[in-house]
Amino acid sequence: MKKRKMRKAFKVTVFSAAVALSSINGNIFYSTLTEALAATYTYDQEFEDYLTQQGFPENYKSALRQLHADHPTWVFTAFHTNLDWETVIENEMTFRRNLVPDTDSYPSSYKDTTINGAYDWENNRWYVLSAPYWVQASQAIVEYYMDPRNFLTEEYMFQFELETFNGDVQNLEGVEKILSGTFMSDVLVEGSGTVAENEYISSEVYTVLDAYICGLDYMTTVEDFLADLNSDAGALRLVNAQGEEKAADEYVGTGDLVQVIADVPAENQEADSSGTAPDEEILSACPVLLFGDLDGNGQVNSIDRAYLKMYILGRYTLTDIQKKAADVSQDGAVNSVDRAYVKMQVSGSYSINQQSSDTSEMTYAEVFMKIGEEINVSPYTLASRVRQEQGVYGTSELISGTVPGYEGYYNYYNIQAYGTTREEIVRNGMEEAKANGWDSRYKAILGGATKLAENYISKGQDTLYLQKFDVEGEYYNYYWHQYMQNLLVATSEGYNVYLAYSGMDALDEAFVFKIPVYDNMPDSACERPTQDGNPNYKLKSLTIRYYTIDFNRDVYDYYIDVPRSVKSLNISAEAYASTTKITGTGTISIDSSTSLVTVTTQAENGDTKEYRIHLRRT
Repeated sequence: MKKRKMRKAFKVTVFSAAVALSSINGNIFYSTLTEALAATYTYDQEFEDYLTQQGFPENYKSALRQLHADHPTWVFTAFHTNLDWETVIENEMTFRRNLVPDTDSYPSSYKDTTINGAYDWENNRWYVLSAPYWVQASQAIVEYYMDPRNFLTEEYMFQFELETFNGDVQNLEGVEKILSGTFMSDVLVEGSGTVAENEYISSEVYTVLDAYICGLDYMTTVEDFLADLNSDAGALRLVNAQGEEKAADEYVGTGDLVQVIADVPAENQEADSSGTAPDEEILSACPVLLFGDLDGNGQVNSIDRAYLKMYILGRYTLTDIQKKAADVSQDGAVNSVDRAYVKMQVSGSYSINQQSSDTSEMTYAEVFMKIGEEINVSPYTLASRVRQEQGVYGTSELISGTVPGYEGYYNYYNIQAYGTTREEIVRNGMEEAKANGWDSRYKAILGGATKLAENYISKGQDTLYLQKFDVEGEYYNYYWHQYMQNLLVATSEGYNVYLAYSGMDALDEAFVFKIPVYDNMPDSACERPTQDGNPNYKLKSLTIRYYTIDFNRDVYDYYIDVPRSVKSLNISAEAYASTTKITGTGTISIDSSTSLVTVTTQAENGDTKEYRIHLRRT
């Protein structure tokens, strides 16, 4: 890619910030500043003045100087949150606000044991707060991921990149790189084709002249229609939008409904001895499509909107071709087509025409590119977000289109897909999809992207970091409005964006990064916790022979009355975890001056706890 000359980009405004949603999944990557500090920084007075003007703390500057040396076109803006660091961390430690995977890939120190409901001490396991394996994050790892100073490197800077559309650097090749190796690579998106409107009847414009049934002209009478459908015409009748039977000389129109006459004359009962359905030839001859809103009984209640419903004598279902032209449920009923274009073929097979040859569907990469440009959002952000949410293989029920009760609905961004169990997560996510009418893959991608743009990016929460951590209160106040619970997601998505730019040799473009700054931050960047092993240090039981104590695993101080003549205590203890070491048990010698005996536990991860026995000598 053509490289740009360095821009005098230091006269930029400081951007505002904003807010976020809720979701799950992802991977993490590690980096240290020393890994990136390779090139030599040549003192640049203009850049130094710019850093000071932006108000970057001194402990940010060394990494920014290195990035400037490597990429002089990059622009760094300081987003001053005006929030106290400790206050931010306290709020981010709200139960369930930040989750991490409970897998072998991550040390136990990533996971919290201090918050009530985070850890099951009796069974040595973390409570799953979001299926399949997401648990409460520890304060140490929250501090690490919230501290921007840990990620001021080439590989991880893109979690701070502004996510608006930038046609100078964002292109189809980059989106394809992000999607490479996933279920979306070089795959067409159902429902993404463009339709020539003059070939179709718009659902928003309809009169009796717009739709014809079974190839009949609009002046066709009920008598002619029934005669054409069934020469005997004794098994059928037509009713209007009010459910009233139409006279033989009335015209067939939009909203009319074909009904089976329950009492079929004897001479028409050869094909069905029950007398409740017409000849099979009728079913195969004419799949009847009618405009109108129908109730559960198939009666037309209203045709003020052009919803389609197929009512084919109780047995006929839509063909594959027809399903492409309308949004249908599994049973063939058209649920919602307020945006669909359809055309009634007035001759031949009496089915909806296939889309014309110039309406080919787009690939996922083309869809992300098109939508990104339309709604002013980075297509790299959209592609990375779906890759993060749906994984490499795309096997989630949320994009299967087959969830019972939600057939044909999709939720690519896992919006509102929250809950403790997988069933609850899927149900909530599909409710969101159905409520928004995401009944095609394209609609789901566009609809989710639009929500992201309208609720977050357009309101200042315009970086991956700020969508994960709500530290701007202009629109929604602080902390609660976060797009995802996954603590690791901003870093991993940002890394995917970096790989796309790097693969295109585009890292020297004029990217703008908005980097948060907090008040009263620690003097140095918060370290990543590495401690591992079972954290369980609690005792299951503690007994003292000849003495009674009301033991509770969460109580660490006990008081007993001991005669001065007693020279020893026999103490027994059992831990919940077999990996926990216990000291201070057995026969413990004491004298008349001893006032405290301590039983100490040490968890596998090194954490210790003292259970203190206070002696009141009598």
